[in-house]
Amino acid sequence: MLGDDGAVTRARRAVLAGFLAVLTACSSGTPQRAVAPISTRSTSPAVAGTVAPTHSHGHTSTSVAIAELQPGERWIDLAMPGGTYRPQAESGGTDDYRCILLDPKLTTDTFLSGVVLEPGNPDLVHHAILYRVDPAELAAARTKDAADPRLGWSCFGGPGLPSESDVLGGLNSAPWVAAFATSGGEQRFAQGTGERLPAGSRLILQMHYNLLNGGGVDATKVKLRVAAPAAQLQSLRTLLLPAPVELPCASNEKGPLCNRGAAVFDVIRR
Repeated sequence: MLGDDGAVTRARRAVLAGFLAVLTACSSGTPQRAVAPISTRSTSPAVAGTVAPTHSHGHTSTSVAIAELQPGERWIDLAMPGGTYRPQAESGGTDDYRCILLDPKLTTDTFLSGVVLEPGNPDLVHHAILYRVDPAELAAARTKDAADPRLGWSCFGGPGLPSESDVLGGLNSAPWVAAFATSGGEQRFAQGTGERLPAGSRLILQMHYNLLNGGGVDATKVKLRVAAPAAQLQSLRTLLLPAPVELPCASNEKGPLCNRGAAVFDVIRR
């Protein structure tokens, strides 16, 4: 819990720490696995190389370690439409949550075995979440995209598609594919499992930009690790469990809410 405003910086670093994404079993016998929603590490034991840093208007992108492709795997590289995006905070704020529609051009049902995020401007990128857009919701996503004159659309929370109106159902079977904080990285799914994308699916890259370090442009990229066509994988299902963000006071912080019991009571009261 936070005892005073001095802990706000620590709270910002821990954004989304109050969520646990659980890849869990469904009725078809899908294996379960608990994962933190924000990751900066590769789960692969063998790292074959890195994405070389690139430069964009004076900013250097983060180097990301990537494991070598396994037999039959391939990459789909997805850049931002137009190449770059210039974050803008609304109403004098310092944060821009932006949903950007990406097209992996899938003509057949496909399994992903991993995802890589390459942040284009580490001074601006706070975290990112990659969402699946099933073909049935593509029209709604395109409508939101077309309604905003800038790239993508503003989206605090989720992308705002019709399926999100069912709050409990959305938590029980969330369209999250991967999530990353600050420096990006690679996420590999457990052996024998994968994220199934039906033919015609799109992806939404939700970027959270924080402008406390100044402005500029971003050219974040996504790499999809596509499983071998013959791979017999079990489809993952994502369950979100919302929970309060709980951060202890630092040793030099004082205040009534540094007492955990008082802090919990304060949350209940509010």
